[in-house]
Amino acid sequence: MSDSLLFIIFYSLVGMLAVYVTYSAFQWGKVGKGGLSWLFLAGLTAAFSGWCLTLSIASAPPALPLLVQNFLDQHLTAPVLVLLWLGSFCLIFFGRRFFLQPHITSLAMLGVLLFLGLSLENPAFRAKALLPDNIAVMITFGLFLFFLWAGLGQAYWNDERRAKGLVVMEKRYRGRVYTWPDLVYTELIVAVLISAVLLFWSLLVPAPLEPPADPSITPSITKAPWYFVGLQELLVYTGEWIAGFTLPVLIFLSLLALPYLDQRKGEGRGVVASGYYTVAERKLGIFAFLFGLWGIWMLLIFMGTFFRGPHWNWVGLFTSPEALPVMVVEKVNFSPVVWEVFSVAIPDSPLLRELPGILLLVGYLVLLTFLLGKFPLRHFRQAVTPRKFYLVTTLLLLMFLIPTKIICYWWFDLGYFVSLPEYFCSV
Repeated sequence: MSDSLLFIIFYSLVGMLAVYVTYSAFQWGKVGKGGLSWLFLAGLTAAFSGWCLTLSIASAPPALPLLVQNFLDQHLTAPVLVLLWLGSFCLIFFGRRFFLQPHITSLAMLGVLLFLGLSLENPAFRAKALLPDNIAVMITFGLFLFFLWAGLGQAYWNDERRAKGLVVMEKRYRGRVYTWPDLVYTELIVAVLISAVLLFWSLLVPAPLEPPADPSITPSITKAPWYFVGLQELLVYTGEWIAGFTLPVLIFLSLLALPYLDQRKGEGRGVVASGYYTVAERKLGIFAFLFGLWGIWMLLIFMGTFFRGPHWNWVGLFTSPEALPVMVVEKVNFSPVVWEVFSVAIPDSPLLRELPGILLLVGYLVLLTFLLGKFPLRHFRQAVTPRKFYLVTTLLLLMFLIPTKIICYWWFDLGYFVSLPEYFCSV
Protein backbone atom coordinates (compact mmCIF):
# COMPACT_ATOMS: atom_id res chain seq x y z
CA MET A 1 0.00 0.00 0.00
CA SER A 2 1.37 3.41 -0.98
CA ASP A 3 1.92 6.10 1.65
CA SER A 4 -0.58 8.48 0.02
CA LEU A 5 -3.35 5.86 0.07
CA LEU A 6 -2.49 5.00 3.68
CA PHE A 7 -2.88 8.65 4.72
CA ILE A 8 -6.15 9.01 2.78
CA ILE A 9 -7.67 5.97 4.51
CA PHE A 10 -6.34 7.09 7.89
CA TYR A 11 -7.65 10.64 7.69
CA SER A 12 -10.97 9.46 6.24
CA LEU A 13 -11.53 7.41 9.39
CA VAL A 14 -10.34 10.31 11.55
CA GLY A 15 -12.70 12.65 9.71
CA MET A 16 -15.70 10.39 10.35
CA LEU A 17 -14.76 10.26 14.03
CA ALA A 18 -14.44 14.06 14.08
CA VAL A 19 -17.96 14.42 12.69
CA TYR A 20 -19.25 12.12 15.42
CA VAL A 21 -17.39 14.10 18.10
CA THR A 22 -18.92 17.35 16.83
CA TYR A 23 -22.41 15.81 16.85
CA SER A 24 -21.85 14.35 20.35
CA ALA A 25 -20.66 17.71 21.69
CA PHE A 26 -23.69 19.39 20.12
CA GLN A 27 -26.08 16.93 21.76
CA TRP A 28 -24.25 17.29 25.08
CA GLY A 29 -24.41 21.06 24.85
CA LYS A 30 -28.16 21.04 24.20
CA VAL A 31 -28.82 19.51 27.63
CA GLY A 32 -26.59 22.05 29.33
CA LYS A 33 -23.62 19.80 30.11
CA GLY A 34 -21.11 20.96 27.55
CA GLY A 35 -21.97 24.40 26.31
CA LEU A 36 -20.64 26.09 23.20
CA SER A 37 -17.01 25.65 24.25
CA TRP A 38 -17.04 21.89 23.61
CA LEU A 39 -18.96 22.38 20.37
CA PHE A 40 -16.40 24.94 19.19
CA LEU A 41 -13.46 22.70 20.11
CA ALA A 42 -15.02 19.66 18.45
CA GLY A 43 -15.90 21.65 15.31
CA LEU A 44 -12.38 23.05 15.13
CA THR A 45 -10.95 19.54 15.38
CA ALA A 46 -13.32 18.32 12.67
CA ALA A 47 -12.24 21.17 10.38
CA PHE A 48 -8.57 20.36 11.04
CA SER A 49 -9.23 16.68 10.23
CA GLY A 50 -10.87 17.69 6.95
CA TRP A 51 -7.88 19.87 6.11
CA CYS A 52 -5.53 16.92 6.79
CA LEU A 53 -7.65 14.72 4.50
CA THR A 54 -7.57 17.36 1.74
CA LEU A 55 -3.77 17.59 1.90
CA SER A 56 -3.48 13.80 1.93
CA ILE A 57 -5.52 13.57 -1.28
CA ALA A 58 -3.12 16.12 -2.79
CA SER A 59 -0.19 13.84 -1.75
CA ALA A 60 1.06 16.42 0.77
CA PRO A 61 -0.09 15.21 4.20
CA PRO A 62 0.63 17.60 7.09
CA ALA A 63 3.45 16.89 9.52
CA LEU A 64 4.07 17.62 13.17
CA PRO A 65 6.10 20.85 13.48
CA LEU A 66 9.81 20.26 13.74
CA LEU A 67 9.92 22.34 16.91
CA VAL A 68 7.48 19.96 18.60
CA GLN A 69 9.43 16.91 17.42
CA ASN A 70 12.70 18.26 18.80
CA PHE A 71 11.04 19.24 22.07
CA LEU A 72 9.60 15.76 22.59
CA ASP A 73 12.87 14.03 21.70
CA GLN A 74 14.79 16.24 24.09
CA HIS A 75 12.45 16.26 27.08
CA LEU A 76 10.51 12.99 26.87
CA THR A 77 13.02 10.97 28.88
CA ALA A 78 12.25 7.76 30.75
CA PRO A 79 11.44 9.44 34.12
CA VAL A 80 9.23 12.05 32.44
CA LEU A 81 7.43 9.32 30.51
CA VAL A 82 6.84 7.34 33.71
CA LEU A 83 5.50 10.39 35.56
CA LEU A 84 3.23 11.39 32.67
CA TRP A 85 2.00 7.82 32.24
CA LEU A 86 1.16 7.31 35.93
CA GLY A 87 -0.18 10.85 36.31
CA SER A 88 -2.57 10.42 33.39
CA PHE A 89 -3.68 7.04 34.78
CA CYS A 90 -4.48 8.53 38.20
CA LEU A 91 -6.17 11.52 36.59
CA ILE A 92 -8.45 9.34 34.49
CA PHE A 93 -9.20 6.89 37.32
CA PHE A 94 -10.07 9.46 39.97
CA GLY A 95 -11.61 11.90 37.48
CA ARG A 96 -13.61 9.25 35.64
CA ARG A 97 -16.84 11.23 36.07
CA PHE A 98 -15.41 13.85 33.70
CA PHE A 99 -13.35 11.71 31.35
CA LEU A 100 -16.05 9.07 30.74
CA GLN A 101 -18.38 11.58 29.11
CA PRO A 102 -18.79 10.51 25.45
CA HIS A 103 -17.62 13.76 23.86
CA ILE A 104 -14.59 14.00 26.20
CA THR A 105 -13.50 10.45 25.47
CA SER A 106 -14.07 10.83 21.73
CA LEU A 107 -12.20 14.13 21.64
CA ALA A 108 -9.23 12.61 23.49
CA MET A 109 -9.16 9.64 21.11
CA LEU A 110 -9.37 12.00 18.15
CA GLY A 111 -6.43 13.99 19.50
CA VAL A 112 -4.32 10.82 19.82
CA LEU A 113 -5.15 9.78 16.25
CA LEU A 114 -4.32 13.22 14.87
CA PHE A 115 -1.00 13.19 16.72
CA LEU A 116 -0.28 9.75 15.27
CA GLY A 117 -1.16 10.89 11.75
CA LEU A 118 0.97 14.04 11.96
CA SER A 119 3.87 12.03 13.41
CA LEU A 120 3.80 9.47 10.59
CA GLU A 121 5.34 12.05 8.27
CA ASN A 122 8.59 11.68 10.23
CA PRO A 123 10.62 8.82 8.65
CA ALA A 124 12.06 7.60 11.97
CA PHE A 125 8.64 7.50 13.66
CA ARG A 126 7.02 5.85 10.64
CA ALA A 127 9.73 3.17 10.59
CA LYS A 128 8.90 2.33 14.22
CA ALA A 129 5.12 2.63 14.05
CA LEU A 130 4.63 0.59 10.87
CA LEU A 131 6.74 -2.39 11.91
CA PRO A 132 4.45 -5.45 11.87
CA ASP A 133 5.11 -6.19 15.54
CA ASN A 134 4.53 -2.57 16.56
CA ILE A 135 1.23 -2.41 14.69
CA ALA A 136 0.06 -5.25 16.93
CA VAL A 137 1.24 -3.30 19.96
CA MET A 138 -0.74 -0.20 18.97
CA ILE A 139 -3.85 -2.27 18.29
CA THR A 140 -3.46 -3.94 21.69
CA PHE A 141 -3.15 -0.59 23.43
CA GLY A 142 -6.20 0.73 21.61
CA LEU A 143 -8.32 -2.30 22.47
CA PHE A 144 -7.19 -2.16 26.09
CA LEU A 145 -8.17 1.50 26.39
CA PHE A 146 -11.53 0.82 24.71
CA PHE A 147 -12.47 -2.01 27.08
CA LEU A 148 -11.15 -0.01 30.03
CA TRP A 149 -13.43 2.85 29.00
CA ALA A 150 -16.37 0.47 28.56
CA GLY A 151 -15.81 -1.22 31.95
CA LEU A 152 -15.23 1.99 33.88
CA GLY A 153 -18.24 3.57 32.17
CA GLN A 154 -20.48 0.69 33.23
CA ALA A 155 -19.05 0.89 36.75
CA TYR A 156 -19.62 4.65 36.91
CA TRP A 157 -23.28 4.38 35.93
CA ASN A 158 -23.79 1.54 38.41
CA ASP A 159 -22.27 3.64 41.19
CA GLU A 160 -24.56 6.52 40.24
CA ARG A 161 -27.61 4.24 40.33
CA ARG A 162 -26.56 2.73 43.65
CA ALA A 163 -26.20 6.22 45.15
CA LYS A 164 -29.79 6.96 44.08
CA GLY A 165 -31.11 3.70 45.55
CA LEU A 166 -31.67 2.05 42.16
CA VAL A 167 -30.64 -1.44 41.12
CA VAL A 168 -27.47 -1.87 39.10
CA MET A 169 -27.75 -2.11 35.32
CA GLU A 170 -26.95 -5.84 35.30
CA LYS A 171 -30.02 -6.54 37.47
CA ARG A 172 -32.38 -4.99 34.95
CA TYR A 173 -31.94 -7.92 32.59
CA ARG A 174 -33.67 -10.88 34.19
CA GLY A 175 -33.99 -13.02 31.07
CA ARG A 176 -31.78 -16.05 30.55
CA VAL A 177 -29.15 -16.37 27.83
CA TYR A 178 -28.73 -20.02 26.84
CA THR A 179 -25.46 -21.61 25.82
CA TRP A 180 -27.19 -23.10 22.80
CA PRO A 181 -27.89 -21.43 20.47
CA ASP A 182 -27.22 -17.89 21.76
CA LEU A 183 -23.65 -18.19 23.07
CA VAL A 184 -22.43 -20.73 20.48
CA TYR A 185 -23.77 -18.68 17.56
CA THR A 186 -22.15 -15.52 18.92
CA GLU A 187 -18.81 -17.26 19.40
CA LEU A 188 -19.01 -18.73 15.88
CA ILE A 189 -19.68 -15.33 14.31
CA VAL A 190 -16.84 -13.72 16.28
CA ALA A 191 -14.45 -16.54 15.32
CA VAL A 192 -15.29 -16.10 11.61
CA LEU A 193 -14.82 -12.31 11.82
CA ILE A 194 -11.48 -12.61 13.62
CA SER A 195 -10.28 -15.20 11.08
CA ALA A 196 -11.22 -12.84 8.25
CA VAL A 197 -9.39 -9.94 9.91
CA LEU A 198 -6.26 -12.06 10.46
CA LEU A 199 -6.35 -13.28 6.85
CA PHE A 200 -6.67 -9.71 5.53
CA TRP A 201 -3.92 -8.54 7.87
CA SER A 202 -1.55 -11.33 6.74
CA LEU A 203 -2.05 -10.24 3.13
CA LEU A 204 -1.62 -6.55 3.89
CA VAL A 205 1.26 -6.63 6.40
CA PRO A 206 4.24 -8.95 5.80
CA ALA A 207 5.37 -11.23 8.59
CA PRO A 208 8.27 -9.75 10.65
CA LEU A 209 10.80 -12.37 9.57
CA GLU A 210 14.49 -11.61 9.85
CA PRO A 211 17.28 -12.85 7.53
CA PRO A 212 18.72 -16.31 8.15
CA ALA A 213 21.05 -16.53 11.11
CA ASP A 214 24.69 -15.80 10.32
CA PRO A 215 27.27 -16.77 12.99
CA SER A 216 29.72 -14.21 11.57
CA ILE A 217 27.36 -11.27 12.21
CA THR A 218 26.31 -10.25 15.72
CA PRO A 219 23.25 -7.96 15.73
CA SER A 220 23.46 -4.85 17.91
CA ILE A 221 20.23 -5.72 19.68
CA THR A 222 17.69 -8.47 19.49
CA LYS A 223 14.31 -7.44 20.81
CA ALA A 224 12.00 -9.98 22.30
CA PRO A 225 8.47 -10.30 20.89
CA TRP A 226 6.27 -7.42 22.01
CA TYR A 227 4.58 -9.51 24.73
CA PHE A 228 8.01 -10.23 26.29
CA VAL A 229 9.71 -6.90 25.59
CA GLY A 230 8.42 -5.64 28.95
CA LEU A 231 10.54 -8.27 30.69
CA GLN A 232 13.52 -7.19 28.60
CA GLU A 233 12.97 -3.58 29.71
CA LEU A 234 12.56 -4.67 33.34
CA LEU A 235 15.89 -6.49 33.11
CA VAL A 236 17.62 -3.08 32.88
CA TYR A 237 16.51 -2.11 36.38
CA THR A 238 16.70 -5.39 38.32
CA GLY A 239 18.74 -8.58 38.37
CA GLU A 240 18.13 -11.56 36.10
CA TRP A 241 16.22 -13.68 38.58
CA ILE A 242 14.19 -10.75 39.85
CA ALA A 243 13.25 -9.47 36.37
CA GLY A 244 12.89 -12.83 34.66
CA PHE A 245 11.06 -14.79 37.33
CA THR A 246 10.34 -13.26 40.74
CA LEU A 247 8.69 -9.95 39.81
CA PRO A 248 6.63 -11.28 36.85
CA VAL A 249 5.32 -14.19 38.91
CA LEU A 250 4.66 -11.92 41.89
CA ILE A 251 2.80 -9.34 39.79
CA PHE A 252 0.85 -12.05 37.96
CA LEU A 253 -0.23 -13.73 41.20
CA SER A 254 -1.02 -10.34 42.72
CA LEU A 255 -3.33 -9.43 39.86
CA LEU A 256 -5.08 -12.79 40.22
CA ALA A 257 -5.44 -12.45 43.99
CA LEU A 258 -6.59 -8.82 44.20
CA PRO A 259 -10.29 -9.51 43.41
CA TYR A 260 -10.35 -12.03 46.25
CA LEU A 261 -8.45 -9.84 48.70
CA ASP A 262 -10.69 -6.79 48.27
CA GLN A 263 -14.03 -8.41 49.15
CA ARG A 264 -15.75 -5.71 51.13
CA LYS A 265 -19.49 -5.83 51.47
CA GLY A 266 -21.57 -3.88 49.00
CA GLU A 267 -23.19 -0.79 50.48
CA GLY A 268 -26.44 -1.76 52.14
CA ARG A 269 -26.39 -5.26 50.64
CA GLY A 270 -24.56 -7.32 53.25
CA VAL A 271 -22.91 -9.42 50.55
CA VAL A 272 -19.69 -9.14 48.59
CA ALA A 273 -19.91 -6.53 45.82
CA SER A 274 -19.66 -8.93 42.87
CA GLY A 275 -21.65 -9.80 39.79
CA TYR A 276 -21.77 -6.22 38.55
CA TYR A 277 -19.40 -3.46 37.51
CA THR A 278 -18.47 -1.09 40.32
CA VAL A 279 -15.57 1.09 41.37
CA ALA A 280 -16.88 2.81 44.47
CA GLU A 281 -17.38 -0.45 46.38
CA ARG A 282 -14.05 -2.04 45.43
CA LYS A 283 -11.96 0.99 44.62
CA LEU A 284 -8.62 -0.21 46.03
CA GLY A 285 -8.73 -3.61 44.36
CA ILE A 286 -9.61 -2.17 40.96
CA PHE A 287 -7.04 0.62 41.27
CA ALA A 288 -4.28 -1.82 42.24
CA PHE A 289 -5.22 -4.21 39.42
CA LEU A 290 -5.23 -1.48 36.78
CA PHE A 291 -2.05 0.03 38.22
CA GLY A 292 -0.24 -3.28 37.88
CA LEU A 293 -1.57 -3.99 34.38
CA TRP A 294 -1.59 -0.52 32.78
CA GLY A 295 0.72 1.45 35.05
CA ILE A 296 3.54 -1.11 34.99
CA TRP A 297 3.19 -3.88 32.42
CA MET A 298 1.85 -1.77 29.54
CA LEU A 299 4.32 1.00 30.41
CA LEU A 300 7.29 -1.40 30.16
CA ILE A 301 6.04 -2.72 26.80
CA PHE A 302 5.59 0.83 25.49
CA MET A 303 9.09 1.86 26.60
CA GLY A 304 10.78 -1.24 25.21
CA THR A 305 8.91 -1.05 21.90
CA PHE A 306 9.11 2.62 20.92
CA PHE A 307 12.04 4.06 22.89
CA ARG A 308 14.75 1.41 22.67
CA GLY A 309 17.24 1.20 19.83
CA PRO A 310 20.62 -0.48 19.14
CA HIS A 311 22.47 -1.61 22.23
CA TRP A 312 19.22 -0.91 24.13
CA ASN A 313 19.94 2.83 24.20
CA TRP A 314 17.14 5.29 24.81
CA VAL A 315 15.96 6.73 21.48
CA GLY A 316 13.46 9.54 20.98
CA LEU A 317 10.25 9.01 19.04
CA PHE A 318 11.43 11.12 16.10
CA THR A 319 15.13 10.24 16.16
CA SER A 320 16.68 7.62 13.94
CA PRO A 321 18.44 4.97 16.09
CA GLU A 322 21.42 4.89 13.70
CA ALA A 323 22.06 8.60 14.30
CA LEU A 324 22.85 8.15 17.99
CA PRO A 325 26.21 7.07 19.44
CA VAL A 326 26.40 4.17 21.85
CA MET A 327 26.05 5.56 25.37
CA VAL A 328 27.49 3.66 28.33
CA VAL A 329 26.69 5.27 31.70
CA GLU A 330 28.17 3.86 34.89
CA LYS A 331 25.57 3.26 37.58
CA VAL A 332 26.29 3.20 41.31
CA ASN A 333 24.60 1.02 43.91
CA PHE A 334 22.97 2.46 47.01
CA SER A 335 24.81 0.62 49.79
CA PRO A 336 28.42 1.45 48.72
CA VAL A 337 27.45 5.12 48.50
CA VAL A 338 26.14 5.02 52.10
CA TRP A 339 29.33 3.39 53.39
CA GLU A 340 31.37 5.98 51.52
CA VAL A 341 29.35 8.89 52.94
CA PHE A 342 30.01 7.69 56.49
CA SER A 343 33.67 6.91 55.68
CA VAL A 344 33.26 3.27 56.66
CA ALA A 345 35.05 0.41 54.93
CA ILE A 346 32.71 -1.79 52.94
CA PRO A 347 32.18 -5.09 54.85
CA ASP A 348 33.20 -8.33 53.21
CA SER A 349 29.99 -10.15 54.14
CA PRO A 350 27.41 -9.76 51.34
CA LEU A 351 24.50 -9.22 53.74
CA LEU A 352 26.40 -6.66 55.80
CA ARG A 353 27.62 -4.97 52.63
CA GLU A 354 24.04 -4.46 51.43
CA LEU A 355 22.59 -3.72 54.88
CA PRO A 356 21.79 -0.03 54.09
CA GLY A 357 19.81 -1.02 51.01
CA ILE A 358 18.00 -3.80 52.87
CA LEU A 359 17.06 -1.40 55.66
CA LEU A 360 15.88 1.12 53.07
CA LEU A 361 13.55 -1.39 51.40
CA VAL A 362 12.24 -2.72 54.73
CA GLY A 363 11.67 0.84 55.95
CA TYR A 364 9.90 1.67 52.69
CA LEU A 365 7.49 -1.23 53.15
CA VAL A 366 6.90 -0.78 56.88
CA LEU A 367 6.63 3.01 56.99
CA LEU A 368 4.42 3.40 53.94
CA THR A 369 2.18 0.52 55.04
CA PHE A 370 1.69 2.33 58.37
CA LEU A 371 0.98 5.66 56.65
CA LEU A 372 -1.43 4.09 54.17
CA GLY A 373 -3.34 2.45 57.00
CA LYS A 374 -3.59 5.74 58.88
CA PHE A 375 -4.67 8.03 56.07
CA PRO A 376 -5.74 7.08 52.52
CA LEU A 377 -6.59 3.41 53.20
CA ARG A 378 -8.07 3.86 56.66
CA HIS A 379 -11.55 2.66 55.63
CA PHE A 380 -10.13 -0.34 53.79
CA ARG A 381 -8.07 -1.31 56.87
CA GLN A 382 -11.21 -1.19 59.01
CA ALA A 383 -13.28 -3.22 56.52
CA VAL A 384 -10.95 -6.19 56.03
CA THR A 385 -8.84 -8.43 58.21
CA PRO A 386 -5.30 -7.27 59.12
CA ARG A 387 -3.81 -10.10 57.08
CA LYS A 388 -5.62 -8.99 53.93
CA PHE A 389 -4.74 -5.34 54.53
CA TYR A 390 -1.01 -6.02 54.95
CA LEU A 391 -0.97 -8.35 51.96
CA VAL A 392 -2.73 -5.86 49.64
CA THR A 393 -0.59 -2.90 50.72
CA THR A 394 2.62 -4.94 50.38
CA LEU A 395 1.67 -6.02 46.86
CA LEU A 396 0.76 -2.44 45.92
CA LEU A 397 4.02 -1.04 47.32
CA LEU A 398 6.08 -3.70 45.53
CA MET A 399 4.40 -2.76 42.25
CA PHE A 400 5.00 0.94 42.93
CA LEU A 401 8.67 0.12 43.53
CA ILE A 402 9.17 -0.55 39.80
CA PRO A 403 8.41 3.00 38.52
CA THR A 404 10.32 4.36 41.53
CA LYS A 405 13.33 2.28 40.51
CA ILE A 406 13.08 3.50 36.89
CA ILE A 407 13.09 7.14 38.00
CA CYS A 408 16.06 6.60 40.34
CA TYR A 409 17.94 4.73 37.60
CA TRP A 410 17.69 7.59 35.11
CA TRP A 411 17.76 10.67 37.33
CA PHE A 412 20.27 9.56 39.97
CA ASP A 413 22.25 6.91 38.03
CA LEU A 414 21.26 4.38 40.68
CA GLY A 415 22.03 0.80 39.75
CA TYR A 416 20.51 -1.25 42.58
CA PHE A 417 19.12 -0.60 46.03
CA VAL A 418 20.32 -4.07 47.01
CA SER A 419 22.91 -5.93 44.93
CA LEU A 420 23.46 -9.54 46.00
CA PRO A 421 24.81 -11.40 42.96
CA GLU A 422 26.03 -14.09 45.37
CA TYR A 423 22.36 -14.97 45.99
CA PHE A 424 21.07 -14.03 42.51
CA CYS A 425 19.15 -11.12 44.02
CA SER A 426 19.53 -7.53 42.79
CA VAL A 427 16.80 -4.94 43.16
